[in-house]
Amino acid sequence: MHTLSVLRRTIHPAAAVRRFHAVASSRLTPWMKITPIPLFSDNYCWLVTDEATNQALLVDPADSDAVLKALPSDGPEIAAVLTTHHQ
Repeated sequence: MHTLSVLRRTIHPAAAVRRFHAVASSRLTPWMKITPIPLFSDNYCWLVTDEATNQALLVDPADSDAVLKALPSDGPEIAAVLTTHHQ
């Protein structure tokens, strides 16, 4: 089963924010890791990494400088970016 299908079936996005708000990283499955990246003073970007393929999805990366600083140099390949806000 595709990683994003598992995520969609496993937890509702609003519940993900509540569940993972205060943790450094968490796992929904043995191969998927979700890491919050603090942005500004009151927001987060989410790095969803498929550890089996070392590819990742960034959710709402509103501050590129903060995101780039938080990503490890040997980190996952960013395969997709999902934005849920627009201006």
